[in-house]
Amino acid sequence: MSKTSSHQWLLMSVFGLFLLSGLAMILLMVFPGLIDLHSYKAYVLDQIESQLDETVEVSDISLSVFPGVQIELEHIALLDSENVMPAFSADRLVLNLRLLPLLRGEIVVKRVELDRPKINLRGERRGHLHFFDLHFFDLFPGVGDGGTPVTNVQWLSSSVREVAVRDGQIRFTPHGQSDGLSEIRIERVNTVITLPSDGTPLEFSVAGILPHDNGHAKINMTGTFSAQTIHSPVFAHSHVKYRLAGTTRISSLDLARLQPYLGTNDNRGLYGLGDFEGEMIVTIDPTSRQFSVQDVNLRLETVNLTGSVVFQQTNDKPWTFQSEVSTSPFDIRTALTVLSPRLDQTTFYNTVTEADVSGHARIVQASVSGALGMVSPSDIAVTAQFELESMRGRFGKGRVPFENVNASLILQDDTMELRSLTGRYGGAEVLNGIGIVTAMYDAADIDSTVTFRVPTAEFLDFFGEPGAPEEGADSMWGYESPTGGGRLTLEMAGSLHHHEVEFEGVFQSRGMGFYSAWAGLPVSKLVGQLNFSPSGVELSKVKGRIGRSRIRVNAQFAGDDSIIVLQSHADAKELVSLLLSKADLSPLSPDTLVRGTTLVNLRMERHADEAVISAKLDLKKMGYHGKSGTSKPAGVAASADVDVILNGDTQVKIQQIRFDLGPLLLTATGHVELTTPPQYSISVASNLVRLEEFHKRAPRVTIRGIHPKAGLFEARLKFTEVGGGRKAMGIDGEVSLLHGWMSVPETTRVKPLIIEDVNAALQFSREEDGRVEIGTLSALFNDSQVHVKGAITGLHVFPHVRVSIDAPQFDFESVIPRGKPSPLRELITSLSRTTILQSDIHVGTGQYNGVVWHDMHLAATGMDGVVTLEVLKAQSGDGSLRAHTTIHMPEDEPMQMDGYAQFTAVPAQDIVVLLNGDEHLMFGHADIKGELAGNGGHEDDMSATLDGQVNLTLSNGRIRKFTALSKMLNLLNLPQLLSGHVPDLSSKGLAFDSITATLIIEKGIMTIKGFSLNSPVIKIAGAGRYDIPSDNIDVVMAVSPLGSYESILKNIPVLSTIFAGGDQRRGIVTVLFEVKGPLNDPEVTTMPVESVASGLTGLGELAIGILRNIISLPKELIVPTTP
Repeated sequence: MSKTSSHQWLLMSVFGLFLLSGLAMILLMVFPGLIDLHSYKAYVLDQIESQLDETVEVSDISLSVFPGVQIELEHIALLDSENVMPAFSADRLVLNLRLLPLLRGEIVVKRVELDRPKINLRGERRGHLHFFDLHFFDLFPGVGDGGTPVTNVQWLSSSVREVAVRDGQIRFTPHGQSDGLSEIRIERVNTVITLPSDGTPLEFSVAGILPHDNGHAKINMTGTFSAQTIHSPVFAHSHVKYRLAGTTRISSLDLARLQPYLGTNDNRGLYGLGDFEGEMIVTIDPTSRQFSVQDVNLRLETVNLTGSVVFQQTNDKPWTFQSEVSTSPFDIRTALTVLSPRLDQTTFYNTVTEADVSGHARIVQASVSGALGMVSPSDIAVTAQFELESMRGRFGKGRVPFENVNASLILQDDTMELRSLTGRYGGAEVLNGIGIVTAMYDAADIDSTVTFRVPTAEFLDFFGEPGAPEEGADSMWGYESPTGGGRLTLEMAGSLHHHEVEFEGVFQSRGMGFYSAWAGLPVSKLVGQLNFSPSGVELSKVKGRIGRSRIRVNAQFAGDDSIIVLQSHADAKELVSLLLSKADLSPLSPDTLVRGTTLVNLRMERHADEAVISAKLDLKKMGYHGKSGTSKPAGVAASADVDVILNGDTQVKIQQIRFDLGPLLLTATGHVELTTPPQYSISVASNLVRLEEFHKRAPRVTIRGIHPKAGLFEARLKFTEVGGGRKAMGIDGEVSLLHGWMSVPETTRVKPLIIEDVNAALQFSREEDGRVEIGTLSALFNDSQVHVKGAITGLHVFPHVRVSIDAPQFDFESVIPRGKPSPLRELITSLSRTTILQSDIHVGTGQYNGVVWHDMHLAATGMDGVVTLEVLKAQSGDGSLRAHTTIHMPEDEPMQMDGYAQFTAVPAQDIVVLLNGDEHLMFGHADIKGELAGNGGHEDDMSATLDGQVNLTLSNGRIRKFTALSKMLNLLNLPQLLSGHVPDLSSKGLAFDSITATLIIEKGIMTIKGFSLNSPVIKIAGAGRYDIPSDNIDVVMAVSPLGSYESILKNIPVLSTIFAGGDQRRGIVTVLFEVKGPLNDPEVTTMPVESVASGLTGLGELAIGILRNIISLPKELIVPTTP
């Protein structure tokens, strides 16, 4: 273009602008005059109300044209249908209008300004306020109720280029503000909406704050809004589709402020302050509405949540939603508390809350869909994956704790799948677990498999829970010091809601050990397998040790039926002790020795109330030795077979019990009623066994201390009890022994007691509280034949033994040795404490310690530990003996004894032998009468406690050996001086006419009073003491020669005349001797003449007095007449 043309174009442009400006100025000046303002205000208000289909209140409407045409509405209010409060209000609404349409009577808005608007949104349903309860969508044309098109709001048309909102407020109010729901206000709302050009989406920006107790949340929204007209053959007319898309950011949001509207419980631990960010899209057309938030990122103090959510409605159907969510770990207890209104009254929720669960969970990915306003959570479709971390709580009726539980959960609607479960349950370690729960909101059916590492204590506690025996020493499951454990694979299936869960699985023991309070023994090295299911329990190849015993068990339990097979290489002592304790019998005494092992094979089958038990015991390697002497050494073949039937809890039928100690065979049959008191009837029988063969095959077996050697033995007995008490027990039957030969084994203290040709027949009956009739009992005791008859009555109450014993001859020392223990004596002592003994004994010729007695008649009794032995008659030569002895033998106290004996004209040598002296020491006749008493409570034996008195007279005899007398005679040199006058003094001893003495004994000290020896050659008088326990004699003897021998002996230097005077005090030639020391070898010394001359005192004076008396008395008074 040329330069001239350019100037012309510029000039024309400037002129045109000037012309237009002038025209505009003219229009502005004349425009008010062209329009009726009052009528136009009414027109504007009518147009607004027709567009909104609501009543609008405006305090004032003004029109201005400079700097632009605009209508200003002051204090505008839009009332809702109930006219309770304005749905919308604003202090000022300014509409910038286009001029030309206005001249044609149309309102075309190009810009909107809104100052301090207030929007009040309320819920349509009481107690609820949700986004879709609001009237928001009624603002859009064509999407009203029923899809009826609404007249287009032209200020939202493409003619509007900008909308500005300043300092607004949006208030959300529940219906009637009921149910504790408070309103929510968004304040300081500033909004800018622009339409850059026709055909482009509308752009908007919204900012505001949401006040709360901890400050306020900042809200920012930016995005676009578009409206698209769609022509579709489905509709008779075209329709508009609206779309809003933008980004929302909210900082410092307090979700606890919103929780009443979310239908959850308030919990600051989960909510707190958070930040929200998301992409929001809203689409609306006549048939559907959709609201979605994508790329959601909600950051709270305790959890971060990401995901998306979509809400949609089609036609008149309910709103539906679908969301995708994932989170960071959060506190599961807090989440359950928040969601409790949604989950309450569901089986799953109740189970979890009752378990007092705590820990953390993480939503790896979750998809939730459903319809809004649903009553039951079961109507919501859920697909989710959770990670559980460090869970803890208590589960089940027993409130068993679990902790450190980690797992993955897959949730699909009302089905939950469990994967990778680990942790601890009680004392057990969860190694792995999987499972699935279906119908969570109904029956909550579970099907899972969990593998545990179970310690021994946990395994035993499981069986010790309610329903198991009580705890304590008698509890089957009581234990101490558990070690080891096992692996349990547990499968569970059933309904959690109806508590119908069934369990089955496998437990594999791996070296379990513990101390069993029930058995009183340690259990160790226990391995094997336990299978359990609803149909029963099976033990397979379970083996281990109980104490020192090895066991192996296989068993099956199914309802009322069971089979148990047990094999054991049992320690014999432990087995016997266990059986005794469980049978409520006395334990083994310390003196009872049980050793070795026993092979046990047991099988028990139980069907309903009947149990069949079969047991076989190999006792060959078992050894036994009892206090009584009964013994069975290890290595002797023996066995026992038991076959019994248990009916219910009280009836036991003994099919057969066999005890084989070849060739002895014992069998038992019968039945037992385990009532209170118990009742039973048991028959026991032995075979006819030859004891020689028994001894040959079992050479070291003894029964009650008597070793069987020969004979035929047989027993058949029946034991019954009805009604309880010892009186109710009965024994019937017989025991016999023919041509028996037995012996008590020789020991260092006791010579063997030989019992030969034993023939016995004992008949048992129930009469007289248990009677044993001794029909035949005869035997040889060391060649002494004995016959016994009698009976035992009161066998079951307090036995009373009455026997008559006859023996042509008997050696008493064979059964009652002097100074040594005697089996017979110990037996009588024991029986005297538990029975009443009465015996009448006749012995033709009896011998004891070498002294022979004839025509003996004795009586022995015993009761309450008191034994009385009475010698009614016994002859020895021309003499006789009568005696009575009572021995008190209380338990745990010293023995006491007192006795009386009278020997009349008994050969003196027999008395010497009875006193354990030399039978050739003395000859003559002895008359002895005395009483003695003592007890065994002194450390120096009974001799230190003896009390009593003995009067001794010996006549017409000769002393051959007496140590003290021999020493005195030798000191006097009498044997040499009298060798030609008194023949046989050295060879035959000193003849005497009489010897008398009175012996008084107190506490073992014997006082010798009035001792005198009257001999044709010499007279001796003495007095003194003898300490029996210490064997120490202290005696003074006065010796004087007599008659024709006096002249021979008076010149002995030691003799002196100690008396002189008339007839009564004529002089006596005398010597005094002191005898001191042991009785068998005392020291004998002469007393000096000076002591005699100066006067005597003490024992010397007493001895001289006795000597004077015996010298003064005539011989007839000194020497007793022999009867």
